[in-house]
Amino acid sequence: MEELLTPISQVPGVSGSALFAEGGHCLAKKLKNTSQERALARLLADFDTLRDLCAAALDSRNVESVAFEFETATVLLRKVERVFLVVVADAASNLALMNVVANASVLAITRHQSTPDFQNVMSALAQSQAKAQAKAADAAASAKQLAEEQFPVRKFSREGLKIPRDALDTRVIERLVEVYSHHAGPRARSWLYDDIHGLGRTPWTLTSENFADLVRAASKRLSGDARDRFTRDAYGD
Repeated sequence: MEELLTPISQVPGVSGSALFAEGGHCLAKKLKNTSQERALARLLADFDTLRDLCAAALDSRNVESVAFEFETATVLLRKVERVFLVVVADAASNLALMNVVANASVLAITRHQSTPDFQNVMSALAQSQAKAQAKAADAAASAKQLAEEQFPVRKFSREGLKIPRDALDTRVIERLVEVYSHHAGPRARSWLYDDIHGLGRTPWTLTSENFADLVRAASKRLSGDARDRFTRDAYGD
């Protein structure tokens, strides 16, 4: 698949190019042996950032490519059906020429996507990603179970509860548990549930007014910068 990148890589000023699947997996890349190769490799590897930057533009039917012009480099991104073509060049490179050659590359890439070889690659990639996601989910479930065994979580009953009209969605509590775990470790849920109980509330009756009190109580177990970071993260700042 690397041969598909040869024409665009031969354009004067182009330092490297790559093909990415929609999920961010690098299918092929060509990097010239320059002093910028490491920086180039990092940029090409950070495909998620590029995709997020131009997602809105590429969703438009009238936009075929997006170019970012920086002080020292130009980055061109083209969506070609199920893959993305990324080209990195010197800031002084001829963007018009790059686009002309990129058009030819796009045609070659489009034709290649209908071949059995490409279908096999994408099928194997999909299977690999599915296995990785399943493995990550199993690991997360095991970690949660271990944490609950080591640090028992207070049990709440919903029976007979009168739910306030301004009660928070329980997904807000789950997000706070996730945020708190980044700062407080595996005891996060246990501690937060204790704090909810201390406020005389349950996960179903906690209100927006109580939320500030809950964050304040939880933050007391942290110190210095960790406390400040948790507070900012809790409010999504």
